[in-house]
Amino acid sequence: MRENHDQFVGVYNGHMGRETAKETIEGADVLLNLGALMTDMNMGIWSANLDKNRIVVANSDRVRIKHHHYDHVSLKSFLKELASRISRVKSNEKVNLSPDTLVGEAEKDSPQSEIPL
Repeated sequence: MRENHDQFVGVYNGHMGRETAKETIEGADVLLNLGALMTDMNMGIWSANLDKNRIVVANSDRVRIKHHHYDHVSLKSFLKELASRISRVKSNEKVNLSPDTLVGEAEKDSPQSEIPL
């Protein structure tokens, strides 16, 4: 997103970032962390106040939703399934993003497992 876009609020960096970004991120219903690593550098030297129950973390080969961890689910596979579900939803419907329906049982022996449809 361009920084001059109406919806751009800034870069989140815990208490070290812009107040608008901090309020927006920390007050969100759900956060999608897609490929970003949560380190002391990008979490404002650990001053971030993020509710782990509202964050979906998807990295190269693992997805975490609340307290559920799904190994061997690729970021590509996760994004493909997420996009598929969002595209089928009408604007006034809620998307079911529960761990069991979104990730399912990925094959444990293959790091390139696709999310079951």
